[in-house]
Amino acid sequence: MLSVKSSIGGFTSPYVYVIPADTVIFYNATYSAPVENWSTYTDAVGKFILGTATQGEVATTAAASGSTVAAVGSLGTAGLHYGSGVNGAGGAGSYTNNNIFAGDHTHTVTPASITLSTELKPISTTVTVLRTTTEQRFFPANTIHINGTNLVSGTQKLAATSNRYVSGGSTVTDNASSSHAATFTVSNISSGSHNHTPYVGASGSVRTGAGTGASNPLYVGASSSTHTHVLTGSASITALKGKLLKLWIAAARQLPKSATVVMYCGNLSLLSSYWKVCDGTNGTIDMQGYFLGYATSSATAHGTVTSESTTYSTTTPTAASDNFSHAHYQLGVSIYSFQNYPHAFESFPHTHTVSGGSLTTDAFPANIKLAFIQLVI
Repeated sequence: MLSVKSSIGGFTSPYVYVIPADTVIFYNATYSAPVENWSTYTDAVGKFILGTATQGEVATTAAASGSTVAAVGSLGTAGLHYGSGVNGAGGAGSYTNNNIFAGDHTHTVTPASITLSTELKPISTTVTVLRTTTEQRFFPANTIHINGTNLVSGTQKLAATSNRYVSGGSTVTDNASSSHAATFTVSNISSGSHNHTPYVGASGSVRTGAGTGASNPLYVGASSSTHTHVLTGSASITALKGKLLKLWIAAARQLPKSATVVMYCGNLSLLSSYWKVCDGTNGTIDMQGYFLGYATSSATAHGTVTSESTTYSTTTPTAASDNFSHAHYQLGVSIYSFQNYPHAFESFPHTHTVSGGSLTTDAFPANIKLAFIQLVI
């Protein structure tokens, strides 16, 4: 395409660089009707922007996907709980169990795969996304330009809180991150053996103490209880593998400026020589495989890389999903006869503190792959 002289807005520009058909831009307003020759790019609405330099990937979309895997962690001890009374026959007296450290135990969290049922999204801004199907000479007023330095009549687009990722839409809206509730089961845990303290009967025929014999009964755990707990937590994406680029709002109609980056959903082989694919060559930013984000601080360098990250936090169970049950028997020889007295199984609700454990993910939000192209002149 030959360059021509043009007088725009009272100043003369020596060159006009053609904006190719299938260029995609951001627009700082709600879309209601075509803006000059730009219309909403419906394929990108509701999707995060992911860069590519591969023709076969350009304009391809992907639904939200991914899964989470819980790493090994543990639950703290169950703590103190109380048991029931036991009445011995044949003059053996009455046995009441108090202050029973019965069944203090821990759990190991078995790694478990958890499929995400909801889409995880990082903190982001939905921005109106427009596309032209014909060659253009100008970007319309209110275009949000991608450029490392400020443009004429432009201001850096700042968010209220933090760096944000960009998704396509038909309006401009700041969005909080979303999370997914993760639930998995801790099971097949044995309580082990433990002791109770017997009560001394009024007749004096039963005494406390260790060992065996008529005056030295001993209570020993008779069951090892298997039970389960449900452990809950949440997973959220705090950072996608992306790059934070500077975005500028142009208040007036603009000719393409040097180093300006736009998105492209067409045939890469049809691009003019001054539009270079952003693959890290020819002085361009490499956007291959990176989600688009923008920096809210002027101190953040254009092209700052973010890494994929997922946070996970557990909540302490308020009750066991299957209460802890156990039984005891009295073993000893009374003054009358050998006695073996079981008492009823008891069911004890209890809680655990959560320690250790983590959650990793390969989750991605719904996205569209677009080529990023930069004007290199």
